[in-house]
Amino acid sequence: MSPSAYCGPGTMFIDYAMRYTSSNRVDNDRDGNYGARGTVNQDIVDRFLSTHDYAVHTPPLSIAIEMFGQHEAQSLVDDCLYLGMSDTDTVATITRVTSENIVIQYRRLMKTFFPDQKDIEMFVCGEGAKNMNIIDHLEEALPEVLTKPLDDIGIPDCAKDSVRCAQLGLETILRHALSEGKAEAEEQKNMLGNIVKGNNWGNTQQQIVHFSGGMELPPVRRVIVEDEQ
Repeated sequence: MSPSAYCGPGTMFIDYAMRYTSSNRVDNDRDGNYGARGTVNQDIVDRFLSTHDYAVHTPPLSIAIEMFGQHEAQSLVDDCLYLGMSDTDTVATITRVTSENIVIQYRRLMKTFFPDQKDIEMFVCGEGAKNMNIIDHLEEALPEVLTKPLDDIGIPDCAKDSVRCAQLGLETILRHALSEGKAEAEEQKNMLGNIVKGNNWGNTQQQIVHFSGGMELPPVRRVIVEDEQ
């Protein structure tokens, strides 16, 4: 399932617009220069974000991929074509949909979970992090936030999924090793993943319990990725 199923359209709309306007010769606006040459149609941006469920409601844990499928991207392109907008204006407008959605979701989540947080750093990754048209808008719309690439904290952009899986795997296996004696319902409630026990599971479990000192460890808060030469 695409990451857009969890965190919004990302650059999917931009990529679609680039393929459409270039007759499939170009599939992305990697540095954002193409969209930066255009003029944003704010009416289209506001209408999409005000009517799209993801932008006005708290999203569930799992959102169908169809929510951000090609039909949504084509609908945005059609709105631009109907108004006779140029290719660069179309890409600029759709890029603003992406960046403004990030701003909206950021403010909603901060208000909900960290209303009093100060000195905020926001780390960006993925294709959108290379699009300066997106980054420039984030910095303009959120001047109180320091926007940085994920690489600044030692996690290469290309390794983010691997690091995330490793972190979740560590948390899952720690909780599993220390929760086997509990009621199944309680164990399942806290489980972050599934473990298929191999022949060496007993030895692995002993190492985990020894590592944790028999105590339930808190979730991982800091991850450092070292590049082995």
